[in-house]
Amino acid sequence: MSPKAGKKARKGRKGKGVAGGGDQVARIITIRQRKAILKQARISFVKKLFIIAAVIVVLFSMVFGVTTNRGEDMAPAIRDGDIVVYFRLGREYNNSDVLVYKKDGKQYIGRVIGTPGTSFDRTDKGLLLINGRVHPIQKRTGLYYDTEARKNIKYPMTVSEGHYFLAGDRRDDAKDSRDFGEISKSEIKGKVFTILRKRAI
Repeated sequence: MSPKAGKKARKGRKGKGVAGGGDQVARIITIRQRKAILKQARISFVKKLFIIAAVIVVLFSMVFGVTTNRGEDMAPAIRDGDIVVYFRLGREYNNSDVLVYKKDGKQYIGRVIGTPGTSFDRTDKGLLLINGRVHPIQKRTGLYYDTEARKNIKYPMTVSEGHYFLAGDRRDDAKDSRDFGEISKSEIKGKVFTILRKRAI
């Protein structure tokens, strides 16, 4: 081989080496860029997950509440074992609203049958009078029982401002305002707006 041909061959091999090295560097840079993008995506996902979790915690500690109903005081509308979701931020309640409340350290669920200013009395037969009328049986709410006025509170009475009179739908044995009187707003945890019913598998 002539000196000129040998020189050209060496230049060709050197050029190929430079090109190959350049490709390898480019691949390394691409891999590192992909790793950086994936890392950033993971960080972004974790941040979003944290924000969502924080929002859920705030919602269910300040806005909504969840509890499990115990007993059949509100049957058939709410049964034993049903998951009850309630809204904490209500300030005024109306007749037929279902509320979660606490009395003497124990939690109850009951339906409003008396708002501030409502009068209650007791008939000679022991039935509850609301504004001078016997509380009617209501098939819509599953109330098939006469509402007895128990002797635990003194009649006649009028619900005072900032208080409510609540009763369980199962009037024959539910424990409610007929036992311990009117309920103050400070004892009310919130208004029920949905339930998740426990079903047998």
